[in-house]
Amino acid sequence: SPMFLTSGGTWEERERAKQLTKFSDGCFYQAGGDAVTSAACRDAVLFGDGPVKVFEDDGEVCIERVLPGEVYVDAYDAREGKPRSLYQVKHVDRSVLLARYPEHREVILGATDDADWIRSWSLVDTDSDLVAVVEAWHLPSSKKAKDGKHVIAIDGCVLHEERWNICKFPFVVYRFKKRTAGYFGKGVIETVQPIQVEL
Repeated sequence: SPMFLTSGGTWEERERAKQLTKFSDGCFYQAGGDAVTSAACRDAVLFGDGPVKVFEDDGEVCIERVLPGEVYVDAYDAREGKPRSLYQVKHVDRSVLLARYPEHREVILGATDDADWIRSWSLVDTDSDLVAVVEAWHLPSSKKAKDGKHVIAIDGCVLHEERWNICKFPFVVYRFKKRTAGYFGKGVIETVQPIQVEL
């Protein structure tokens, strides 16, 4: 978790920094940050990237592990490792969407069930009623620009749309090994593959 430090600050400033660090540690602990970051580090080693999403929900700080394969960027936009748009595709239970977005009840009820991929590898039959949800961020073109956007959508309906004023995405990404170009990292499996093939 973050630590607040002062450089040559007064006693009051140092005490304030200590209190901010305690507050930050408390938020991290309450959100289950240790377990989430541990899983993200493992994902980074195996797959190259271990994204952690940090967001606010009902006035509380939330920290969430992002599963491998949920994050997408345009390859050309991200060629230097700094994309301006980022997309997260998640499969969310329909009842959760209905509780969160009651004003879109009819569209959510009519949304197609995109959970066939789960049934294809599940060892048991499942009655999961999942809907594909795309959450997208477009960074503002400058600190003062008002062209940043955050959108949450399902097929045929925008559930939430707001201006995004922050010049960063709400993700902390652990990377095992950085590539020379592109956004995504390289995991240990991909790194040692040539050696394994040779052996």
